[in-house]
Amino acid sequence: MHRTPTRYVTCVCVFALCAALAGCSDRGSFDGGAILPHGPTSLSYAVYHTYHYRGPLPASDTTMFFQTSSKSGFDSLFFYIADHNPYPRIPPEDLSLARTVSVVKYGNDYYSLQPASIMLLGNVLEVHYTSVLQAENLTWTPVTSMIVVVRADYQKVRFIENGKVVGEQNG
Repeated sequence: MHRTPTRYVTCVCVFALCAALAGCSDRGSFDGGAILPHGPTSLSYAVYHTYHYRGPLPASDTTMFFQTSSKSGFDSLFFYIADHNPYPRIPPEDLSLARTVSVVKYGNDYYSLQPASIMLLGNVLEVHYTSVLQAENLTWTPVTSMIVVVRADYQKVRFIENGKVVGEQNG
């Protein structure tokens, strides 16, 4: 019979704790009547592997990162591999309206590059991609490229290869 007040107090304490924890959710912060999201925003994007890097090649194996915001800027870095290529070109309007972010691997190892996700975290565009070694110590020097076309406003790009930050550039 003495347990009833104890149960009542326990229920009230559990209810108060649940209410307090519900107020600490990660749904955003309140600012002047609007809920502001925090955390990454997933972006839609298009990926092209059908272009070849035409810029100066480094002396040793390396990974290079590029950004362009115009067709002329893109054309100064890449050309379309037209010989028996069944894959489409980047539409010219995308090169004018969107930005491109590119990863180029150069060296005696051949890699497959695939995007995992493109996220906007505040003003930072995060390009998450996987790099898988396909062949090593080749007698020729492959240049592997992955070009991502994305429409977003950002001030910095962070390149994340296989879960590890490998590069960062101002946008």
